[in-house]
Amino acid sequence: MNIVDASLLTVVLMFAVYGWLSTLEFGIALARLRSGINKHPALRYFTPLWEVTNVFLVCGFTAFSVLFNNGLVAASNLTLTTLIVGLIA
Repeated sequence: MNIVDASLLTVVLMFAVYGWLSTLEFGIALARLRSGINKHPALRYFTPLWEVTNVFLVCGFTAFSVLFNNGLVAASNLTLTTLIVGLIA
């Protein structure tokens, strides 16, 4: 495994952990909307303001921009339409 593969694996791992943790966080936030579900003990540890998931997202984007700065222009060109639609929405 060379350094590029290890760097790419690190970035993908950051985004994967963010995806997994944010899915848990979003599911718990939706479960809290239902009445009577707030008494479950696991809900004490996950709140909508749980910032650990956002740390993985920021670290993933920072690692991508630092390690793959040559591909940053191409990635931003590919995601420009999606970003514009998200901004309008």
